[in-house]
Amino acid sequence: MAARHRLGVVAHELGGSPSGPMLLVLHANGFHGRVFLPMLPVFAPHFRCVALDLPGHGSAPTPSEPFTAEELLGAVRDYVNAQGIQDCYCLGHSLGGAMAALLQLERPQTFRAMFLFEPVVRPFEQLEGGAAAPRSAAAEPAAATAAASGRVEAPRDVSGGSGSGGGCGPSPSLAAGPGSRPDSLLARIARKRQAVYPSVEAAKATLGAKPPFNTFDPQALHAYLACGGLRPLQPSDSDGDGAPTSVSSASAAVTLSCAPENEARVYEALEPPPWRPWQQLTTGSGAGQDGCRGGGDAGCCGGDGGGCGACAGSVEPGRDCGGCGGGGGCDGGREDRPVGQRRPPCRVAIAVGREVGLHAVLARWGAEVAQLVPGAELIRFPSLQHLAPMEDPRAVAGAALKFFFACDNGVGPGAGLGSGLGSGAVTGSGGAQRRLDGLSKM
Repeated sequence: MAARHRLGVVAHELGGSPSGPMLLVLHANGFHGRVFLPMLPVFAPHFRCVALDLPGHGSAPTPSEPFTAEELLGAVRDYVNAQGIQDCYCLGHSLGGAMAALLQLERPQTFRAMFLFEPVVRPFEQLEGGAAAPRSAAAEPAAATAAASGRVEAPRDVSGGSGSGGGCGPSPSLAAGPGSRPDSLLARIARKRQAVYPSVEAAKATLGAKPPFNTFDPQALHAYLACGGLRPLQPSDSDGDGAPTSVSSASAAVTLSCAPENEARVYEALEPPPWRPWQQLTTGSGAGQDGCRGGGDAGCCGGDGGGCGACAGSVEPGRDCGGCGGGGGCDGGREDRPVGQRRPPCRVAIAVGREVGLHAVLARWGAEVAQLVPGAELIRFPSLQHLAPMEDPRAVAGAALKFFFACDNGVGPGAGLGSGLGSGAVTGSGGAQRRLDGLSKM
């Protein structure tokens, strides 16, 4: 029996073409799956769109204790294994992009093509100076300077007044455990922000007036807050940093679905951002650190050293885990298999915005990772920032769709995608600040 993880995700069918290929969308830390609803007019004619709420976000249960990055990844892995997902398309943002990349490395049959916007991963094995020190320590002087000049572009309100939830910052190493708490600047900021509001409209007015939400497309802000980012206030809720709620228990009062403590724990669990041999991202070999993932260390999948990743190292040596469809080995593009039996490599696009604020390093690292991945496409949005999928959903969705079309070329599982972008999408390299004209309020 495959290993189970104590964290869980919740899947949402956003809509789209029931007969189309699956598009799995994975959100950033502090958000939820339905924040991608403004992209649906672009994707719906071509895909069946499914969004996950990651653990402690949206409708997914909030862990009661600190957790590891492996447990976060394990919750996503459990979902794709249970659903038998293979050869689907993926759009991952920040934390969601990191989860997608790590999953594809250890389970190479998962994705046919991935569009990752500033995934929280690092391109090199050793951090600066050869030590795996948290990035936030180096970022803090710059953050203090920006705060003093009023140019804070972090996803949270440093003042501790009204917080601005959302965005993923540096993501942790999978080796990090819950027993120690890394010194994460973003975690400290998350714990200080306001979580409780008198109403949904009050939350929209308060958050929409300050960075980064004042740069959001109005429908993206609505989708974030009204479609999963807020829930009714309960007597047991706290207003950030463990303090009692500062809002009376009126029936309209709401609190953030992703509690500040949960978001802070994500930052701490994923500090520093994970490194893997990204050169192997398209084939998925050699990705894992334990069990049989990416290397067949446990002797599963026929014991040939290939390792499909689906068994998570829990299958007896020499036995098939079933993750590859049986037959004694993963067909993740290994060179020792006949050409006609090799799995086509996963196509990868990495998109980045401007190198500004606390997330500047993610744009730079994203570009460097794109250089390491064979055949990867680097897409730049020079007028957008780390939260570009919410700043201009149409531009980002259009760039992703164009990339998926180019990957498909009318062949294989995604043959129904067609041969052109259509009127609802735009090319992504320009990063034009366009709105979703004609999309009704959700």
